[in-house]
Amino acid sequence: TNYKNFWDAKATSYTGALIAVDGSSDESSVVATGARSANQVAAALALKATDHVLELGCGVARIGVPLAPRVGFWQGVDISQNMVNVAKQRLAGLANTAAQALTRPALPFPDASFDAVYCIAVFIHMDKEDFFIYLREIFRVLKPGGRVFFDHWNLAHPVGFKRFLYEANFYDKHGDVGVRKDVARNQFTTPQEVEVYLRQAGLSPTEIMSDTCWVQAL
Repeated sequence: TNYKNFWDAKATSYTGALIAVDGSSDESSVVATGARSANQVAAALALKATDHVLELGCGVARIGVPLAPRVGFWQGVDISQNMVNVAKQRLAGLANTAAQALTRPALPFPDASFDAVYCIAVFIHMDKEDFFIYLREIFRVLKPGGRVFFDHWNLAHPVGFKRFLYEANFYDKHGDVGVRKDVARNQFTTPQEVEVYLRQAGLSPTEIMSDTCWVQAL
């Protein structure tokens, strides 16, 4: 019925949580994809060893585990308490980390708390209103001159539209117009829409990359 229930149900076990965020129950696969994503995030945000960094939708800390040793402090948040519980297990031994569950689309931190914020493969599962609300919250918790990096499905790219068409055809064949679609289903956007949301949230886009099936925004 809501994001929390959906993702908590996916993460009732350690293995289930890994599969939900990575498509694999193999810890070595999660480590490998996490390291790759951590390198991408570190490069995109030009992270420094002193930075305080927030990950929105941290899941099992797939990215947080390899990224935390490279920054001053890593904070993860997720709507799912079950995901956060697994994240804390995987973060054990990393003293400069913390993870906590959210109860609503609000970040429980003071203004100007973080040097950088990132969100990978999470906004794709949110309604547009929540996407925008979180961007507004990110602006609030960023320090002046802070950086944000995130991605989203790119409806304007041929492969991105093909992925959207898969969803549309599925609901056309199997859907019930009287029933709300899957609350955490894949959602899609365009580079132009992302820029509107960023600017209206108070953020200043420096680059919006859209040459793949992903919109990636800085």
